Amino acid sequence: MKAPSERPDRIVVGIDGSGCSRLVLQTAAAVAAALKLNLQVISCWSRQDFLFASQFPGGRFPDPDLVEREASHLVNDTIKRAFGPNRPPGLTVRIRYGHPAAVLIEEIANARMLVVGRRGRGGFNGLPIGSVASACTAYAHCPVVVVNDPDQDGFNRS
Repeated sequence: MKAPSERPDRIVVGIDGSGCSRLVLQTAAAVAAALKLNLQVISCWSRQDFLFASQFPGGRFPDPDLVEREASHLVNDTIKRAFGPNRPPGLTVRIRYGHPAAVLIEEIANARMLVVGRRGRGGFNGLPIGSVASACTAYAHCPVVVVNDPDQDGFNRS
């Protein structure tokens, strides 16, 4: 076991700009504040995010710098929606290229906890848990909190 001075001092939260991202961020921030840990926001982009050639401007894959700027704008917008002007202290943001599950697993190598949403932007509707949350819970070397957004829940509760 690591000595207290060597213990990870951060919680990693993965967001994708989906409707649940605001709630995921708020949940992660509450846990980080309670544990007196820093909060690191990770968002990923890849060429797989573009499924159809019609999504490419001019039929070509956009400049990676442009895509990364858009991803950064999406993250900053989500942070503003989650916290307004009261951004949590110790919050940092990283925009990474790659598959979200692989990037998050790499990022949490020395994190205290990972927080993700149950369902994101991609995949198949109706699955109880998305592929990224499923992979993270299967391969993480730290606790994983999977946040469910009741407003996004596709299950009939009647």
